[in-house]
Amino acid sequence: MRERKKIALEAANTLTKCLNTGTGFLYNEIEVGRKRAGRAIIDFMTILPLLWWAHGETGDENYRDVACRHSISTIENLLRNDGSTIHAVDFEIKTGRIIRKT
Repeated sequence: MRERKKIALEAANTLTKCLNTGTGFLYNEIEVGRKRAGRAIIDFMTILPLLWWAHGETGDENYRDVACRHSISTIENLLRNDGSTIHAVDFEIKTGRIIRKT
């Protein structure tokens, strides 16, 4: 059991490193045109329970903060007024400027 907990906490630590502090999004790097960009997708919301769990297990506020920041950014940028969602948002990694929403 300890080994699984250790692996889960390592995964949570890795996930926190995927936060773009300018946008508040957890993201992957993609190529848009010939430039590197960040992409956040609505599906990332399904991995946030790992961060909430890690916070509960360790008390480390960073897990909670990353989950909250990503949630707020998702609500502000991917949730439409009618309650439906945009699948992805692409942004400039350094500036956080939104390039497109798809």
